[in-house]
Amino acid sequence: EIPHNQLSGSLPSQLLPNEKLGRLDLSDNLIGGEIPSSFGNLTGMQTLLMPGNKLSGSLPSELKHLKRLSKLDLSGNLLDGPIPPELGECVDLTILDLSN
Repeated sequence: EIPHNQLSGSLPSQLLPNEKLGRLDLSDNLIGGEIPSSFGNLTGMQTLLMPGNKLSGSLPSELKHLKRLSKLDLSGNLLDGPIPPELGECVDLTILDLSN
């Protein structure tokens, strides 16, 4: 967890598959750019929190591989475009916040 630390830059474009990382909290930093499709490699992810950043672009359809994901908070970013229908494959997803 690294919230409220004024981290800046973009997210790494290549992430190795990781079944053990269950929670990632990058809330309220200065992270910009698009969410890389390689986030779909984080197959153990249950909670992904990145509200209050400067993320842009659309959600990658590869997030469908996060089968254990129950909470996804990307509120307060600069995201646009439709919600990928593939996100419906995350059957444990109970909290989705994409609000501005």
